Amino acid sequence: MALGAWEEFRCGSCGYEAMVSGRDDAGFFVNTTTVVCEDCEGLHDAVTFRRLGGPGGEWKRMGAIEPECPRSGGHTVRRWTHPGACPKCGNTMMRGEKLTIWD
Repeated sequence: MALGAWEEFRCGSCGYEAMVSGRDDAGFFVNTTTVVCEDCEGLHDAVTFRRLGGPGGEWKRMGAIEPECPRSGGHTVRRWTHPGACPKCGNTMMRGEKLTIWD
């Protein structure tokens, strides 16, 4: 069984904060990756693969999904991994203390 998690990432320069995986991640039903949206100037986790339960307990693979900004599919995104640049000011984001299990 997969276990997805969000971590707190903070910028010590401008104060921007985000709760994201900070990498490729996987839960029971979805795989995600962290992206930076160049239009929103924010970090988000985007779904990259989806699985659905079928009759009799079989899994139906929905296949790969191109990562999108959750606010607008028309925004420009690129993958982001820690340590990475702050989307607001460009300085390196620091890992915070908070951790949340999402699956």
